[in-house]
Amino acid sequence: LAAASRIAAWREVARRVAHEVKNPLAPIQAAVETLRRLRARQDPAFDDYFDEASTTVLTEVRRISTIVTEFTRFARLPAPRPEEVNLGEIVQHVVSLQAARAPNVRFHVTGTAPSLRADRDQIIQVLTNLVQNAAESAGAANDAVVSIETTEEDSSVHLTVSDNGAGIAEGIRERLFEPYATTKASGTGLGLAIAQRVALDHGGELAYVGTFEKHRGAVFRLTLPVEGPPPASDGVPSGPRE
Repeated sequence: LAAASRIAAWREVARRVAHEVKNPLAPIQAAVETLRRLRARQDPAFDDYFDEASTTVLTEVRRISTIVTEFTRFARLPAPRPEEVNLGEIVQHVVSLQAARAPNVRFHVTGTAPSLRADRDQIIQVLTNLVQNAAESAGAANDAVVSIETTEEDSSVHLTVSDNGAGIAEGIRERLFEPYATTKASGTGLGLAIAQRVALDHGGELAYVGTFEKHRGAVFRLTLPVEGPPPASDGVPSGPRE
């Protein structure tokens, strides 16, 4: 049943990958066909249209490349390599990088972050995704704020990222962690899917909690066990490998 469920899930992912790749192919085809028609009839507009068409083709090819690269990261995500890490240092590292990218956003970091066993690079990847999404969402507001709070409960650490941006449309909330579920024009829709996969591989959880304040913004909570991820399973792999 587990294997059948995973096969069904990957079939759905494959369908969405095909859909995402197909979208950029339409403007590429249209641009090339128009160039061929103009060249065939020696239309003087060929030279003027060439720059526009070549820009379109290169832009869409880069888009396809991004889709494939992100999907490869999702499909080949390695098992965590846990080590003793200081979550507080990771938070400060990620926030300092995002603050440089979003100078109009105020970042609030609160709580005491303990040390825990985790894959440092993967946790940085998850936190970067959450904080960057929050900053982009809040960035349009005059009082843009992103809050990162760390709390410890029993044997787990909770890291909550909140923003006061436009929030998440109701229609996509249930699909937030599905591959290719996104409202961003330039997004691949794999960021949160990869982030949740990392959390689950660590024996933790990533969840959308709700709105921030006065029905604005969004709140995400990453939960990680202090003792680190569970031992690697010898069963069916969670994703395809080559």
